[in-house]
Amino acid sequence: MPVITDPREAAEDLELAVLSAIHHAATPQGPDVLNALFAALHDLDLTRGVCTLTWFVRQSPERSGITWRGT
Repeated sequence: MPVITDPREAAEDLELAVLSAIHHAATPQGPDVLNALFAALHDLDLTRGVCTLTWFVRQSPERSGITWRGT
């Protein structure tokens, strides 16, 4: 799994950037990978960004420490 730390690269393949963030979140590169992903999400259409972020959070609660409660 590539380590994606460049926001432009993350924006070009957002799905791969999400997988990179899930895979590398707990590594030393984790903060850089997450920053690249969030920067790419910031520049997206709101609907696509929210859907992608929702998917990311639902897939990685054990790694992120986030508890997801759907409505």
